[in-house]
Amino acid sequence: MNKSILIAVLVAIMIATGAFVFINRDEDITEQASQQSSQSTLEAENKSTEQTPTTQSENSGSYVAYSDDVIAQAADTERVLFFHAEWCSVCNFYEGQIEKNGVPEGITVIKADYDTEDALKDQYGVTVQSTFIWLDENGEARQSWPFANGLQSADDLFAIVQAG
Repeated sequence: MNKSILIAVLVAIMIATGAFVFINRDEDITEQASQQSSQSTLEAENKSTEQTPTTQSENSGSYVAYSDDVIAQAADTERVLFFHAEWCSVCNFYEGQIEKNGVPEGITVIKADYDTEDALKDQYGVTVQSTFIWLDENGEARQSWPFANGLQSADDLFAIVQAG
């Protein structure tokens, strides 16, 4: 009988310890996410005062802000729509890579604001931010990567587009 009580007490202690660790882990994750969100918000506020993306140079591809005529203007290049949200850490990750490394020659990345370009989202069936859509010569979706699914970096995207 005493052995049964001892086992029950030990099990209860183990469960309580596990719950304590689990709860504290969740609080740490929540705190880290909150800090990242605050940092992303500050970065977004800083970026909102900067100019929108523009062509990088004559010998490289382009990273441009969406406008009604930019898709047609870039018809002589491979075009990729990038549905970006300032508050999205995945979007900011890819944008950082694009801005740092540039866009390969012959490719135009068109940055569309996920939060405001509702008609464009409807046109291409976009339901989540950080979606990339590679357009064909008619401006139709050739391939899409919702939430950048399947891409590890902007270079992965560019390699697929360059391979045709």
